[in-house]
Amino acid sequence: MKKEDRDKLTGNITDLRSALRKTRLFTSQLKRIVYEALTNSQKSLHTRFKAMSVLADYGFFSEPLAIQPGEPDLFVKHQRGQEYDVKTKTRPGFWKNLTSKDIYVCCLGHENHVWYFYPHDILLDEAQKKSEFMKTDAWKKDGCYHFSKPIPSWVLELLQPYRLEL
Repeated sequence: MKKEDRDKLTGNITDLRSALRKTRLFTSQLKRIVYEALTNSQKSLHTRFKAMSVLADYGFFSEPLAIQPGEPDLFVKHQRGQEYDVKTKTRPGFWKNLTSKDIYVCCLGHENHVWYFYPHDILLDEAQKKSEFMKTDAWKKDGCYHFSKPIPSWVLELLQPYRLEL
């Protein structure tokens, strides 16, 4: 091997080692976030992008939309051609401002690695048959009813067909 070729090779290896050192320094500084420590708006954005990732694993391509109350924040298209307007939420529930808009909800379940992707109005109709949540102040005054931990068994039963495993 010629000296100049050997010098080029040695220089390339030195450059590569330097780049690897910088990468290790950078990645060693990265830390996983603590979801519970996020603000509500940070949780909302985090959930939105996580939902896009989860839906991608199931063959959906997502396009983010402007975030507005009562409007979808994602447009998703499945690889087979079906299209959906999607509202991402931090937990399962029902919202008056989403009714009659043919919107799907994509939300994190309360078990690890479980998400739900459900048609809002269809599940709302089924839920009305099993519960009187529409008589609550939350529904009457705030226009929403969502489920915190633990999710009631009747809700889990309704959500089961719409469960996405990671």
